[in-house]
Amino acid sequence: MRQMLQIPLCALILGLNARINPEQSDGLKSLGESCLKRLIHPIICRTDKSVLDGSRRVAAMRLVLGEKSDRLVDCIVTDENLSPADIIEISLTTALHRADLSGHEKWQACLRILEHHRDWSQKDLANHLDLDPGMITRILSPSKCQAAVQEALKVGKISLSDCYAMSRVGEQQQQELLTAKLNGASAAEVTHRIRKAQNGTPTAKVSRLRCPLPSGAVVQVALPGKGGIEDAICAVQEWIKEARRALEQGLCAKTFERACQDKARKS
Repeated sequence: MRQMLQIPLCALILGLNARINPEQSDGLKSLGESCLKRLIHPIICRTDKSVLDGSRRVAAMRLVLGEKSDRLVDCIVTDENLSPADIIEISLTTALHRADLSGHEKWQACLRILEHHRDWSQKDLANHLDLDPGMITRILSPSKCQAAVQEALKVGKISLSDCYAMSRVGEQQQQELLTAKLNGASAAEVTHRIRKAQNGTPTAKVSRLRCPLPSGAVVQVALPGKGGIEDAICAVQEWIKEARRALEQGLCAKTFERACQDKARKS
């Protein structure tokens, strides 16, 4: 039997879940603020209040309100006799069948919201959606691009990040950048062309960057051939993406290092 109940946030128990570290996921604070404003999908839990689906939402709301918050949240409570495998399967199935919106769909959705709130600024929209204003700027960037760029986004040939980059230059440069992107240019190449179009000066290229930080840590990036800061940024962003995935999988630093080496050899 299932029933809808409101349960204090602090009473919910996070246990078995396909997501290894739900409390360490990206964008957790924004998710928590959004859920507290309107919890669109109720938490699913057992009669003992152990969460079956919604662990990340619970962790996110606790991040904002604190672990001891007694804020009532909507829950679907089930008395089904579930095995540990059944519980993992529920969270896994939910994640596997979840489809993210495309860049074009996000852009169009934001435009439709703004159409109903004509007095809103981009900052107002960001606050309403609990997103960083910079993210809204990127989502709305196709509005500053020519039709060919918007069409390429619609059919999935380029991303919102590509549109944001192209929105920073004139129409002629946009067409050149779009052509380059469709012909296989990397994000670093597109960024370099934008910088060149904006200031007309080439950037110094190096094969290795070694940057000590105030914390005492040292970031070192070795680039294939030679490149500029844009290439280093792309490399670091790629590394961060892989590192976060390794963290979610519970890998230690040494195992992550070996996994990166193996992946690089196979590519």
